[in-house]
Formats: sequence, structure tokens, C-alpha cells
Amino acid sequence: MILELIKGVALLLALSQLQNLVLHLRRLGETSQKILSGVLFGGICIIGMMLPIEMTPGVIFDARSVVISMSGLFGGPIVGVIASLIAAGYRIWLGGSGVYVGVGTVIICVSLGLAYRHLHRKGLVKVGIVQLLVFGLIVHIATVLLFTQLPAEIAQRVMEHLAVPYVLTFAPATAILGMLLKDLDDRIETENALTESEARRALHIQNTPLAAISWDRDFCCTEWNKSAERIFGYTAEEAIGRRASDLIVPAEIRDDIKNYYGVLLENQEGSRSANANITKDGKTIFCVWYNTPIVDRNNHTIGVASLVQDLTDQKRSEEQLRQAQKMEAIGQLTGGIAHDFNNMLSVMLGNAEIIESDMREDRLARDRIEKLKQTIDRAASLTQRLLAFSCQQTLFPRSTDVEALIGQLEDMLRLTLGETIVYNFKAADDLWRAWVDGPQLDHALLNLAINARSAMPDGGTLTIEAVNTTLDKAYTSQHEDVTPGDYVRLSVSDTGHGMTREVMEHAFEPFYTTRDVGEGSGLGLSMVYGLIRQSGGHITISSEVDQGTTVTLYLPRAQKSATDEVDGVEPPEVTRTSARILVVEDDPNVREIPVRILRTEGGYEVVEAEDGEAAIEILKSDRPVDLLFTDVVLPGGMNGVAIAEEALRLNPAIKVLYATGYAENVVIDKNKMADGTTLLNKPYHRSELLEKVQVLLDSENG
Repeated sequence: MILELIKGVALLLALSQLQNLVLHLRRLGETSQKILSGVLFGGICIIGMMLPIEMTPGVIFDARSVVISMSGLFGGPIVGVIASLIAAGYRIWLGGSGVYVGVGTVIICVSLGLAYRHLHRKGLVKVGIVQLLVFGLIVHIATVLLFTQLPAEIAQRVMEHLAVPYVLTFAPATAILGMLLKDLDDRIETENALTESEARRALHIQNTPLAAISWDRDFCCTEWNKSAERIFGYTAEEAIGRRASDLIVPAEIRDDIKNYYGVLLENQEGSRSANANITKDGKTIFCVWYNTPIVDRNNHTIGVASLVQDLTDQKRSEEQLRQAQKMEAIGQLTGGIAHDFNNMLSVMLGNAEIIESDMREDRLARDRIEKLKQTIDRAASLTQRLLAFSCQQTLFPRSTDVEALIGQLEDMLRLTLGETIVYNFKAADDLWRAWVDGPQLDHALLNLAINARSAMPDGGTLTIEAVNTTLDKAYTSQHEDVTPGDYVRLSVSDTGHGMTREVMEHAFEPFYTTRDVGEGSGLGLSMVYGLIRQSGGHITISSEVDQGTTVTLYLPRAQKSATDEVDGVEPPEVTRTSARILVVEDDPNVREIPVRILRTEGGYEVVEAEDGEAAIEILKSDRPVDLLFTDVVLPGGMNGVAIAEEALRLNPAIKVLYATGYAENVVIDKNKMADGTTLLNKPYHRSELLEKVQVLLDSENG
């Protein structure tokens, strides 16, 4: 009998191995695996019942109690029910006096197994060797008690000869098989977790926005995800198996990258690096690499895993921002210097003209004063160009027909370029009007023509092309100094010697020039830059050595009609001296000049104020002021424009003349200025001041 029981235990061990095989058939679905497991458990029960311990015909004992209870505990309802149906069906087919007890045994065992499973999942009991041994005792004691339902004589024989060996053999067998199946479940669960983790990792690697690349010890590619394909242009089939040096590393840094890779393999420490890379189509991009050595179970480095981020756009934006900040800082500095310098030039020019007037008889002195005035005029021209670069010059933007403007400028451009340079102009048929200061645009185009002439000493071609364009958010997001909208694009291209990248980076900076000393001030392009920026436009430059240069101006599209262009006709000059003029200027040395000129040479009654508060007090007095002559930039929180607005509110008939060294970053729209208002740039000649004042005073009120 003991031998028969041992055969049953052997069947149970075989069951554990077969179950291991079934659970590793991962290509089957979960439901299919459960059905197959149920059939397997049921099949083992049939084999056991074919080799039973037979007490009497129709009454058999086998290991089905262990198998069925384990099917419920580890397989769950589907496995347990299938195994039970197979075992019960076969037992019914065998028949005999013990058939009902045999079927009852199947039902009790699967029920106890499912109950244990439920309690375990609720966390009420554990599955360990002790718990399984107790479970085995419960199952087989319950089975033995069921044997009492056999005929009395058979039941007595079972209790006397089989009950104790049956319980003592199959209870430990239940514990042993349970531990084998638990270990199998744990291993399968771990393997499934690893498989799922690997699947998630693979999914993450394939879909991460970073390029995920792996290399072997020879720096050959072994893994290449979709983002790597997008960033570098190579498909995985094209990249895998190729060396990095032949794939994405620029020739000039290959030795450095090779040495860096060797250090990675040797030190087994992750690191971050940043360098240029080459794409499939030959473009240079800037990437940040996060590199981690791959180590096997023997602690040998077998390669490197890399995550790569393409920072080309970010680096370009940062460079543009730094350049814009640098240009802004230079602009603020030059603008401030130019403004202060204009004030000093105003004092110098005013006093020079006063001295000239006082020394009418001294011809030699007058000649020297004239040379002094010419020098001051040249210095004033220099400050105007500095103000243009710093976006602080006074502009008169208007709706401008760019095609007509360039057409009128053609003779001057051809004369500037000379006979060896061919000039071409192309314009779109439906070219929009641009919102820009026309005379300043003339000046800018002449400056570009002069630069082009210098770049083509042996002749060449200058082409100006005007077209309509719309800059969208995709473009403007890459450039810090431009907003989306409609623009008139002017491209000025030459076929000269071109510029290096280093020269282009400094091209718009004031006083930067590659010409010899005395051949240029270095302010031409900076003036163009300032004009376009101050006009709300955008400017770019592209160039290749020995291929030529293109400067592209984006001028805002005008939203006004052509009638905005028409200037009012100035009235004829009429001598008038019976007027009261208020001069507002914070610098007493500067203020002294117009006060003296207007009093002594103009014959006007002149009152003066050093700031807005003093000016308003005079304007509110009983004696009316006919003309306000004020500096634009004043201390005390009230500038010249604010004073003029208050003056016009108090006296709508008052005339306003602004004196400005720069417009403090405010573009003054001439078309929106009130009637009887005009501008005079510092430094100015006394004749200019007297003429402006007389014209204003003699103009009719609007």
C-alpha cells in the first residue's frame, strides 16, 4: 500500500513539471493557459485513478485529493472547475459503490482549495510550508470523514487500515506540491514582471522624444530608436552596425570623442557631454549626450547606452537672445552718449555762430569759425548715425510706396555703384505699401549699396528684390525681435567676397568694420539695423565666403491709405517778431543759446523754464505764450511731449517746436502731430531755429 501511495506522490511531482511547461507557453493567452492547466490537472487525476489503491471493487484511493485541492488554490476557479469536472466525470465512468464518495471528494477538495485561495488574496492567511501542511491535513481529514459514508464494513476497513497512512502521506505531499507550485508561481510572476518591465522600457525608448542609442565596445551602434531616426535622419537599419565616427561625429572632433568613449568604458561612470553632430543630410546640429556604461553580470563593460537631446533650436534662440541683449546694451550706451554729445555740440555750435556774428569784420577769425562749424556738423552727423543704431533717432513713418521710392533712387544707386557693377531691381506686381520713414529708407539702401560696392572691387551684380511676405508664429518663435504679421521684404544681394561667420556675428555692431583705416566708419550696417528695428521691422544677414551677401529687410505693412503720404504745404515766410516764446531746457548752457538767438536776432519776447513744472506755471499765467520751444527729454517725470499736450489743452492756438537729441525710444508719427507742431534736431544752426519759429508763428491755425 505504501508503494502505491509513493506512486501517487511521483505523479504529483510530474504534475508540477508539466504545470511549469504550461505556464511558460506565453504565446497562449491567459484564458487558454488556464484551460490547458485545468485539463492537465484533470488528466493527472485520471492517471492516478488508473493506478489506485483498491480496497474492494468500486472503492479506490488515489492522489486526486491533492491534485484537485491544488488546482483550486493555485489555478483559481477556471482551472479548478475544469479539473474537477474531468476527475468527477472519470470517477463516475468507473462506477462502483464508492462513486458518490469519490465525486464528493472532488467537490470538497476543490472547494477547500478555492476557499484557501480567497483567504490568501484577502491577506488573511499566508502560503507557506506550515500553512500548506495544515491545509493538507484539513483536506485529507475531511476526505477520510467522507469515507464514513461508505458501506459500514468497507468504512471500518478503511479506518483501520488506510486512514492514517493516507493522511500522513498525502498531507505532506500536499505541502510539498504546494511549495513547488508556489515557487513556480513566484518565478512566473517575476518573469512576467520582468517581461512587462522590458516591454515598457522598450515602448518608452521607442517613443521618448530623446534619441536612445546603444553602442558596443567598438563604438558600433546596437540600438537606434525612432527619435534617433528623427534627429539624425538615419533609419535603424542604416545606423545599426555602423561606427559612430562614420555616422554622426564631425571629422574635426572624432579623436576627442574616441578618447572620451574610452574613458567611459574604463571608469564605468555615467557622464554628460555636449558637442556638434552631423545629420544624414550633412547639417550640423548641437546635441547633449547622457551616457551610461552597460555592465554585464561579471561587472565587465560591454558598451554604452546614450540618451541624446537635440538643442540646436534652443542654442540658436539663446545665441539670438544674447546677441539682442548685447545690441540693446550697446544701443543704450551709444544712444546716451550721442544724446549728451548732441547737447554739447549744441552749445559749441550756438556759441560759434554767436562769435561769428560778433566778429563780422575779422575775416580770418570768421574762416576759422566756419571750419569749426563744419567739424561740429560732421560730429552731429556721426551722432545721428549712432542714434539710428540705438533706435533713438526721430522718425517720420508713413505709408510708403517702396517700389516708387526705389525707382526714384535708381540713378543715385547706379552712380554709387559705378560702371563695373550691374544693378537689378525686381518688385512683386501687387507689392504692399510699407510703414517706414521714406528718406531714412533711402539712406539705408544707399549704405547697403556702398557696402556692396566695397565687397565687389572687380565688379559684380547688386540685386534688390521687393516682395510681400507673412511671418508666422513658427518663424517668429525662432527670432526674438519680430512679431507675426505682414511685411514687405526687401532683399539686397551682392556677388562680392562674402563674410565669414565671425564677421557676420559682429556686422551690425557700431564701428565694426573690416575695411582699412579711413575707408569706412563701421556705422553703415548698424544704422540700417537701428532704422529697421525702430520701425517695428526685422533684419537678417546671410553670407558665404566668395559667394556674396544678402541683407534682408522686413518692413511692416502699412495699414493706412495713400493719402497719408501727402504733406501739408508750408506757408510762405513772413517776418514776424511780436511773439512770446517759452523755451524749456534743463541744461542751462544749452538753454542759453536759443534764448539769446531768439531775443537778440529774432526780436522775440522769451521766457525760459528748466523743467515741466516751471513751464506749466508760465503757461497758466495771464500772459499767453505764442510758441513753446521744448526739449523732448526732460527730468522730473514730465517730458516735452507731455508739456506740449498740456500747453495745447490750455491754449489750442499755441505752436510747438520740439528740440531733440533723440526721441527716447518713442517714434514720433508726423502724421499724428497737432497742427503747428514740428521738430528740430540737435545740434541746429541759428538760421534753422529762426526759420522754424517764423514758419510756425506765421502758419494758420488748423
